[in-house]
Amino acid sequence: MVPRRPTSLPPDRGDPDLGPGVVLHFQQLTGNRAVSDLVAPAVQRESPDGGVLATTPAAAGPTDGGAPAGGVQEDPHVQARRAFSERTVDAVAAVTDYTVVSDGERLALLELLLEVAPMSPPAAGAARRIWQAFPDVPLAASDYSAMWERCDVAGAGLPESWLGAGAGHTSFTLEENVHGSDFVAEVAYGYRITRDAITVKVGYTFMPNAGVTVPEAAWFGFIRNTWNHYTAVNQVDRTQMRRIEFQPGPGADHAVVVHAGTGRANAGEFYQDDVGAPNTIPHEFGHHIGLEDEYERSAADFRRVAEQDPAAPASAADAPDAPGIATDIRGAIMLEEHLFETHGTAVERRMGALNRVMYQHPELIQTAPTNVGNAKSRAVAAAYKAAYGTELWADIASQIDRNPGESLLNTTVGNFDDWRETMIGGFQVTSTSIMGMPELAAAGTPEHDHPVQPRHVRHFAELVQGFLGHGRWVPEADH
Repeated sequence: MVPRRPTSLPPDRGDPDLGPGVVLHFQQLTGNRAVSDLVAPAVQRESPDGGVLATTPAAAGPTDGGAPAGGVQEDPHVQARRAFSERTVDAVAAVTDYTVVSDGERLALLELLLEVAPMSPPAAGAARRIWQAFPDVPLAASDYSAMWERCDVAGAGLPESWLGAGAGHTSFTLEENVHGSDFVAEVAYGYRITRDAITVKVGYTFMPNAGVTVPEAAWFGFIRNTWNHYTAVNQVDRTQMRRIEFQPGPGADHAVVVHAGTGRANAGEFYQDDVGAPNTIPHEFGHHIGLEDEYERSAADFRRVAEQDPAAPASAADAPDAPGIATDIRGAIMLEEHLFETHGTAVERRMGALNRVMYQHPELIQTAPTNVGNAKSRAVAAAYKAAYGTELWADIASQIDRNPGESLLNTTVGNFDDWRETMIGGFQVTSTSIMGMPELAAAGTPEHDHPVQPRHVRHFAELVQGFLGHGRWVPEADH
C-alpha cells in the first residue's frame, strides 16, 4: 500500500488546498493548458436545468452512480464534486459521465485513483473510463504521457490500441544488393509519440557462443551516442518539437548471435572483441530500423538511398588509360566457356584473368580502406559503360557469379564473397554516413560530426506529422 499524497487537486481555485505547490506539480505533469482548465471556475458550470451548481461540496449521498431515493438520475456534476470532496476510489468510480469535467479535472481524478497502487478493479475501471472521456484519446495520451504511463504501471489496463497512430510496431524483411550480392536483414521496432518525443524502442536478445560475455551496455551506449542527435521540428511553428529518441534494450525484436574474437559483423551476428564496434553496432542498428547500406552500391541505388549524386568520374585527361583498362577487364570477364567445360571451371579462369588485369593497376584496389571508388576507378567504369553500354560491376557479378570451389586460386584470394567485393566495390559508390563508411569523412565535415544524417531519421518525423495531423515536421540536428 502507498500512503495518500497531499497532491490531489480540489474542484475549484477557492479551495485552500489548491496552493502554488499543487499547481506547479500539475503544470510539470500536464502542461499549462490542463492547469488552466483546472483552476478555472469549472464548478460553476450550468446544471442540466439551466441553474448554476453550488460551489460547496454536495451532501453525502449514493456513490454508486445510481439514482437517489426519488428515482431521478443524479447529476454527474454533483457526482464529480462529491469525488473531489470525499477523495475516495468509490466516489471517483461513481461518476457516471467524466465528459462533464475539464482535462485538468480528469487528471486530478486520475491522481486520486493513483494514491493507492496497484489499482483495485474499480479504480482501474474508473481510470479507463476517465481516459475514454477525453475528446481525442490518442492525443490526450500523448499530451499527458507521464500520467498515461503511471496509470498503466499501476494496473489500469490501458489498451495500446487506444493510442491510435501515437504508437505502433513495425516489422518487415529488408532486401538489398551490395557489391553484386543479395542480402537480407530483419527490421523490427516499436514507437510511441509522447508530449515531447517519439521514442523508438528496439529489443535485442543476444545469443552468445560458449565463453562469450556480451558487452551489452557498451553496445547500447554506442547506439544512443550515435543516433540520438535529432529533433522533429514543425517548420510552420518551430516552438512545436518532438525529440527523436532511440532506446535499444533487451527485448524480442532481434535475435543476434555473438561470436568470440573479431570478425565482420552483420545484422544477425556481432563479435565480442570487434575493435570497430563504435561504428559497426550503430551501423547494424540502422538496418534494424529499416535503412539500407550506403556502401558499394550502384549509381541508381546510391541516388535512391543516399539522396545525392555520385562523384563525377575523372576527365579523360586525368585518366587517359581508362579506356584501355576497361577493354582489358572486358576481355577477362567475358572469356567463353569451352566445350565440355564446367561453368565453375570457366568462372575460375575468368577470376584468374581479372586478377591479372587488376593487379597491374593496384590503384583500382585500395587497401586502406578497401573497396572504395576513386577518380581512376570512376573513370574506368565510365569508359566501360560508354564502350559496352552496361555497368562494369554488374558484368563482373554476372560473369563470375559463384564460387568455383576450392582451388589454389581461391586459397590465394580467400573467401569468394570477399574477393568479389574487392573487385567490384571500387567501381561502385559509397557514402560517408553511418550506413556507408563514416571513417572516410574528413574532420570538420557534417558527416564527421554526425554520421547519422537527416534522411536516416526522416521517417520518424513523418510518423509525428501523421499522428498530429498538422504542420510540416522535419528532423533537425539538436547537438
